[in-house]
Amino acid sequence: MKRASISLVLLCISFFCMSQTVINNSILFEILLDSKMSPSLKNISFVKSMEISPEGFIILSSPDQLYILGHGGMLPLSEKTRRSVNSFTISHEGAIIVIGDNRLHYLDTIGRIQHIFDLSDSKMEVKAGAEVLYLFGKNNRRNEYTISALYKGGQYFELFAFQSPIYTVAEYKEFLLLSVENKLILADSKNKSMIELFSMPNKNEKIISIANDLANNTIYFSTYNSIYRIKNQQIELLTNEFCGILNCIGGDLLIFNPQEKFIIKLNNILKQ
Repeated sequence: MKRASISLVLLCISFFCMSQTVINNSILFEILLDSKMSPSLKNISFVKSMEISPEGFIILSSPDQLYILGHGGMLPLSEKTRRSVNSFTISHEGAIIVIGDNRLHYLDTIGRIQHIFDLSDSKMEVKAGAEVLYLFGKNNRRNEYTISALYKGGQYFELFAFQSPIYTVAEYKEFLLLSVENKLILADSKNKSMIELFSMPNKNEKIISIANDLANNTIYFSTYNSIYRIKNQQIELLTNEFCGILNCIGGDLLIFNPQEKFIIKLNNILKQ
């Protein structure tokens, strides 16, 4: 591991000054999707990705089809595919990028999932950054877990490698936030340095999702049991009633649980 940059160290100092608190106020939430209200969802298995389209719609996927969730309910966004969708994201240009069957794909304008190029490893995942796509997962040849940046034009560079699984990645200003098992890591991809920002006391409590509300300078992260946020130099337990894949929209927090098949929006989250 390379020596951390000065800017990374200074940012981490502000994080390490944080105290931990528990939010006691009641949290108002809105149910956007619930398998109990929609019997048709019982036959759909969702992958652990949730994205917001440029128009503000929620995008989900099963292993064989993409869906769009709006005011009229959930509708198919793509044709059914024989590719086994493992992960998807929406690029900064608005394109839906899909990983399935060890291949990178995109969704065309008529709903077909089209092949871009093959990937060297299986079960990779993808997250979009401001300018690049981040591909992460297990490198079977080296028995390591890697994260790489894919630039427009096809340039592909490995950024970091770990001995433990990478659960998710999110950009934070000019840095990266990575969850590696129960650890939250702040990384500088320019000089390949990183600092452990926070770790869950229980090693079995993995950090499965990260969401940034950059407009309000707030970071949210979720385990399989709870949701936390980092705000005003404090780590706060937001709730242990819900957990799942996180995303932010207009200052609200979306929580998607693919196993329980629900999406909840926390409406008054900034007032807590």
